[in-house]
Order: sequence, then structure tokens, then C-alpha cells
Amino acid sequence: MQRFDRRWRRIRLALALWLVGGTWAPGQARNSIAAPGLRVATFNVQALSNRDGEARFFEVALALKSLAFPEVVALQELADDDGGHDGGTTSASATSTRLLGALAAAGGPAYDVVAWEPADGTQGGPPGANIRLALLTTLPVLAARPALSAAEEAPHEAFMDSRTPLFVRLSFAGGRLDVLGVHLSAGPAAADRRAAQASALARFVGSRDTGALTPLVVLGDFNATPLAAELAPLRHVGLRPVPQEPRPTHRSGATFDHLWVSPGLEPAGLAQVSAFSIASDHAPVFADLLVVPGGNVPEGGCQVTSRPPGPACPVLLLAVSVLALGLRFRGASAVRRGFRPPRRRPPPAPTEPAGRSTLRSAQSGRDPARVRARPRGSEVPPPRDSAGA
Repeated sequence: MQRFDRRWRRIRLALALWLVGGTWAPGQARNSIAAPGLRVATFNVQALSNRDGEARFFEVALALKSLAFPEVVALQELADDDGGHDGGTTSASATSTRLLGALAAAGGPAYDVVAWEPADGTQGGPPGANIRLALLTTLPVLAARPALSAAEEAPHEAFMDSRTPLFVRLSFAGGRLDVLGVHLSAGPAAADRRAAQASALARFVGSRDTGALTPLVVLGDFNATPLAAELAPLRHVGLRPVPQEPRPTHRSGATFDHLWVSPGLEPAGLAQVSAFSIASDHAPVFADLLVVPGGNVPEGGCQVTSRPPGPACPVLLLAVSVLALGLRFRGASAVRRGFRPPRRRPPPAPTEPAGRSTLRSAQSGRDPARVRARPRGSEVPPPRDSAGA
């Protein structure tokens, strides 16, 4: 029974260590609220251009203010400076400047706008608007470019007359963070086209120069739900959609806008869908992400995040701790018993010489080999002679 109690104490101690120290396993990072985090959002601004009035720009700024001004905002359908007027203009510098002014007037931080200038009439959407993808960010920008250039023949064909994805590399928490803004083709008849676009995006994700070492978030207007079959190629390269509250992101009642993350990024909760406004037919979607340091660990490696470096493997540390504390509990049990010494068997009593034992056995008529030696002082007196009785 005492042995069972000792084992049960060790089991309880191991469970306590597991609860306090978290789940440690080879090749797996432990999430921690101490990990650096940031808020990211996606917002389709419905062909916002310099031709729009101040009220529309201010509504966009208020929509982002309701999200507490995220550090990263992927914009879709940022139009050129002359909007729907097909005058050959492709620059969106005036549109971007007015948007930054509206954000500052709403109390926002100092954002930078990252955008690129496409060729006239190559991005689809309203004629002459040249809608494109852009990125608002408060983080330092390390690099930015269209994700799929004309040199990549198959991906370029998939995005012909459609919005070219925008790839931006940011500096964050002493490392790098990759952001890929997307706006896939719209309509039920475009499912095959979206599947080809998703395959092109998957190839691009796998071909990044840093591979899987840099965390990546893919976000935007997918014109499909996260579980749509055409988005399956994104899962094949390790991306996964951030769980999102069940609310529509488009006025049609569909959920087109969402976020996907790679290993190394963990959502701090559900992605939230903001309220609709007069600024757009889409609602902004945002999520808080935790950047897990060294999110990808080689197979079989060991990692403990947000803790000082320890032994080669945390599982070994856990086993040693359980054994050591189990011995301490065993000593503590002796203290609780009042330092009572353990029970010991009394030493065997000295035996008589073999001659006397044999003599008595012979007198009693028993086999000497079966007579046990008795301690001194407990001898049985020999039988008295009947004649002397």
C-alpha cells in the first residue's frame, strides 16, 4: 500500500509540473502570451479613388479606427487618381495621400502606403479605375513587389485581367514578417480560375527565398469561403485559415474576406468581422496574431519558447524533475511521521553448539537434521528418568 502511495504521489507531481510548465514536446513550439503580437486586417475599399468626396475617405478612416488602427492593413480595390475616368492614368499617389490625411485626422498612427503601379487596363474591375492591392503599415518595409511577375508564365496567365497579388516583407520583433495581399476572381463561374490562382499562390509561397523560416500571413478578398475546394492548394503548402466568427463579410451574405497564416504565426483568438459602413460593400476583418519565435523547428528538434535555454530536450528535464521531486516527497513523508525510524527485523539469537542440540535430539528420539536450534535460555529440559520420579 505504501508503495502504491509513493507511485501516486509521483503521478500527481508529474501532472502538476505539466500544468505549470505547459506542454513540452520535441519539434513543437509552446504558445505564450509573452510572444510578440500584432493586429492585422483586410479591407476591400470598393474602388476608392481621388475622385471620391472627403466623406468617403473619412468613413474608411473611421472603419479602421474601430479596429484600433491595426499595424498591418491589406487593402483591395485602391483605384488610380482619376477613378472611373479612363484617361490613361495609372498612378494612385493622390488617392493614397488623401487616405493618409483622413487617417491622421481620425487620430491614426503614421502609416505608410505600399502599392505598385500596374499597366493600364490589366487588373480588371471598373473600366479605367485600375484597381490594385495596397498595404497600410506602421512597420518598417524591407521589400515590396508584385508577387507574380510576367516572367512566371503560368501564374501570370492565372492572374490575367485580375488583381496581381502584392508581396511585402516587413521588419517586426527583431525578425521578418511576410505579408501577401490577394484579390481573387469573382463569381460562381470563376471557381476554376480561382483554383488556378490558388495553385499559383501556393507555388509562390513555396519559392520564397527564406522558405518556411519567415512567418507569412495571406489575407484579402478571396471571393470564396475558407472551406472552398478551389483554395485547397493553400493548405498543401502549410497555410491554414484563421478561425473566424460566423458573420458575413459581404453585403450579399457571403464570407469572402479572411486570413491565412503559416507555421510561426498563431491567432490569439477568433478573427473578428467589423460592422458594415457606407465606405464599402465589404466589412473589415481583423485578427490578433502571435509571432512565435522560431516557429518552425527541424523534425525531431527540441524547443521551449519564452523560457531560458535549458537541457538538450525539455522532456528529459521533465523526467529528471519528476524523479528528483519524488525523492523529496519521500523524505517529506518521514518528516510528517515524526522521524520514526523504519521497522527493522530483530537480529537472530545466537544458537547453541551443535553437539548439545544433537544430544537432546538423540534423547528425544527425533531426527537431528529436523531440529531447529533454539536460542540460549529456551532449552527444553531432558525427560526425567522414570525410576527417579
